Amino acid sequence: IGSGKIVSQIMARPKRRTIDSDNEETSETVDNEKIPQDKSLSSSRKGQGRASKQIRLSIDEADFEGDGNGRTEVETDDADVPSVQENEECSDAWNDTSRSSSLSTMSCYRGGSILRVKMENFLTYDFVEFFPGPRLNVVVGPNGTGKSTILCALCLGLGGEPPLLGRANDARAFIQHGKDVGAVEVELVSNGKVKSKGHTIRRVIDRNQGSEKGRGRGASTFYINGTKSSKVVVKELVTKQYNIAIDNLCTFLPQDKVGGFSGFTPQQVLKETQKALSGEQMYNVHERLIQLEEELHNSNRTVESVGDKLSSLKAENEQLEREKKRMEERQEAVEKIKLIDKKLLWLNFDTQRLEALKLKEEKKKAREELKKVSGLLEPLRKKASELKSKYERGKHRSQNLDKKIRENKREHEVHIRKAERFSDDIENSQVEIKNIDAAQKRAEANVQRLEHRCQEAEENLKKFPPKQDLQKEMDEAKSKLRAMKPLIDAAKRERDDIYEKGRDLQDRAVTSRRNLDRMNDEKARRRDKVFMQQRNLKKTYEWVDQNRKMFRRPVWGPVVLEVTMKDVKSSSFLEHHVPNATLKSYIVECREDYNLLYREVREKLNIPINISIVPNGVLEPTRRIYSEEKMRSLKQNHGVVGYLDETFVAPDAVTQAIINAANVGCVLVGTSDTQKSIDKKNLLMHLSKKENGAPMGYCIFSSDGRDRAYRYTGSVSRYSGKVNISIDEINAAKNLAPGAPQKQKDDATNLLKEINEEIDELEPKIAENYKRYSEHQSEGKALQTSFNNASQRMKSFNDQNRKVATARQKLADEKINASKDYAVELTHHKSQLKKNIKNTTVNFC
Repeated sequence: IGSGKIVSQIMARPKRRTIDSDNEETSETVDNEKIPQDKSLSSSRKGQGRASKQIRLSIDEADFEGDGNGRTEVETDDADVPSVQENEECSDAWNDTSRSSSLSTMSCYRGGSILRVKMENFLTYDFVEFFPGPRLNVVVGPNGTGKSTILCALCLGLGGEPPLLGRANDARAFIQHGKDVGAVEVELVSNGKVKSKGHTIRRVIDRNQGSEKGRGRGASTFYINGTKSSKVVVKELVTKQYNIAIDNLCTFLPQDKVGGFSGFTPQQVLKETQKALSGEQMYNVHERLIQLEEELHNSNRTVESVGDKLSSLKAENEQLEREKKRMEERQEAVEKIKLIDKKLLWLNFDTQRLEALKLKEEKKKAREELKKVSGLLEPLRKKASELKSKYERGKHRSQNLDKKIRENKREHEVHIRKAERFSDDIENSQVEIKNIDAAQKRAEANVQRLEHRCQEAEENLKKFPPKQDLQKEMDEAKSKLRAMKPLIDAAKRERDDIYEKGRDLQDRAVTSRRNLDRMNDEKARRRDKVFMQQRNLKKTYEWVDQNRKMFRRPVWGPVVLEVTMKDVKSSSFLEHHVPNATLKSYIVECREDYNLLYREVREKLNIPINISIVPNGVLEPTRRIYSEEKMRSLKQNHGVVGYLDETFVAPDAVTQAIINAANVGCVLVGTSDTQKSIDKKNLLMHLSKKENGAPMGYCIFSSDGRDRAYRYTGSVSRYSGKVNISIDEINAAKNLAPGAPQKQKDDATNLLKEINEEIDELEPKIAENYKRYSEHQSEGKALQTSFNNASQRMKSFNDQNRKVATARQKLADEKINASKDYAVELTHHKSQLKKNIKNTTVNFC
């Protein structure tokens, strides 16, 4: 329908659902009845500071055969569908401007139909109010004109929660940007359960109400027919009185929930359809029938199971009877065994009694022999007692001798220690006497040595020039060095300024070159741009990149990063034609890699991911829809440049995945000449016919030479066999667009060139300054060397002068030390030596 790819619907009792492709460009259908009407209604969006766009509600009659008067007759078995005459009456009433308050007009609407919808500051609309027709309503318009906004308004206006739409969790997200309050108003036709003509439900959403971290539950205020109410009352009214289930995908199918609905099993679809048609009544009856059928089946199984159990018990009873008989036989055998055991005990007793009597006789004989042997041993016992007494006396004497030996040994050790101490004292006294003699000799030798050193120091001092001459030389070198220092500092400052400017230019050149390289790296810029918008896609890419070794074959993706476009215009064509889900999907080459990637990312990390399989990554031969001869004619006469799959470069697996998803191998790419042929040469008619004259579908992109491009799509109607044409205006590419505009790249190149020119101009100045600074520095070093030499000579003179004074002082001190009298100390040590010798002699004697 129109240029859309998905049709969503909402009505009191759903009759139709149409689904196509993904969620980028959509058309929504608001279905109040079954039969499409040949009427249209325009509703304009008045924007503040924005261009006004129109949304058209209409029915495309290309798929229906009419009667030539703008009416459409459709055969149906539904008794509720009115005749063509009734449709005409309703259509006339619908065109009446006062129909919202006309009871006769409302009679054309079924109970629960939507009579009026009004939005204020809601998403893309400042203010809009429109009146759906009594039958099928189709909303048609380009991308971004607010088709999905109408569905959002219907859902929220009838008490639905934002998560039902799959777009946001907070109702405040639907308020128009820059506004604080938004409102939705939905008027419903009475269904006969109430006496009024219907209900008007109004929902006001305030951005400043409700919790900041919550889902905006407190930000909404509900009104019913102008009276303040609550969300619970509104949901009860919509669900019970009007039988509208917003949370049922068979009643209300937003485009973001199509994926979830497609995953329903047939049983789930049946249950949801029953709920949508008659609320819970039909569903409960069906569930009760299922329960009764299960109980009946269980009853049959119970009878069969009882019979089986009875047979089993009989067989078990027979088995137990056989077991009983075996047990009785066993008991008789046990009684026999007990009797035999008793007899065996009596036999053992008799045997043991005979052995005991025999042993008693042997014991008696042994006692008699023991008495005889004891008489022979008595003399030996007496002799052993005497020897023991002698042993005790010898042992006592030996102990006394050992004690006396230990006492003498201790006394001997005491004398030994005294002798060692006296020996040490003697040695010490001898050493002291020798030291006194040696000290006197050393003192005399030191006096001679110091006298010789003092003479040498005085002779070295005489070699130096006078101190006044040295001081004058040092002062002259110092003054010259001071005069040269300002010149060196000035040259150094100039050098630092030039170097600073050069470093700044080098840094700017590096930054400009890095920016230019980043601009030229299209894939990196595209990756950053995509990942900035898609956080989950970034997490998935990082996981795949870190775990590539886990896969059996290469894993490609996301597709948008694997594609390299040959020109800018083709990037817009490809992005518009290929589904967004495909551009953000990953490509694997085997089922095992598919299961691994899905399990690790979707199930374990809980990150949504789209995966396509291209077996072994093989690019299959592309089947073209036009012959080579016709293609040459299109290129020569109509400016066609080729097929869409020829405008990009990608790995084979990625190219095959794009072909599978969007059939780009059959899409033509044209130029401004192609647009002229479409406008003047009826090119589309030429494309819509096969070589045998049969109609065929086609798709071609063209541009008008003024940055505007279009896609022309022809599809063959299943009803009339005619080719219907849809035209889409192509917006500039977002994800596949070049990383940076060419003008920005040129500006960066020119800036880098200017910086390099400034660096080239600065190099001669650097060389000149370096030469001048080097000359000043050489002169300064020479002067510094002269000053250092003079200072060194002055320092050497002062050091030598101090050495002479020190040598003289040491010589005087050493002479005093040499003249010291050692006789008294020597006499003391000799007397001490004699005393120690005497004590040692006495101790050993």
